[in-house]
Amino acid sequence: MAKEPEDGLRVLCMRYWPRGVRRDQCDIYAPNLAPSAQLLRAFRVLDDIPPEKITASARETRWQTLMDWYRAEMRLQKGIIEELRRRHRAGETLTLLCGCHDPARCHRTVLAALIRGCGK
Repeated sequence: MAKEPEDGLRVLCMRYWPRGVRRDQCDIYAPNLAPSAQLLRAFRVLDDIPPEKITASARETRWQTLMDWYRAEMRLQKGIIEELRRRHRAGETLTLLCGCHDPARCHRTVLAALIRGCGK
């Protein structure tokens, strides 16, 4: 999570501050852009289901449902999303940070689409 000059504005979008991360490693801490505590629990439940207990198709369907739930939560965060969209459109580089390892299974992907204005 080391700061790089090309990162631009670094936005930490995690519900809880991560252990071992210094405050100077991000410019904005935006816990309200992270999934709610209830939604985080639902993510963990899905992640804890062993592959042999759920089909890939069922896992994907559940993932999409959780992302729809996240989009609904983000409708309540229009102000900060609009501000980030304005900065992005003005040419500012934004780097969204969180603790997810797989961008394909991370709320940041949906959040980035919302900021760009192409999310649902």
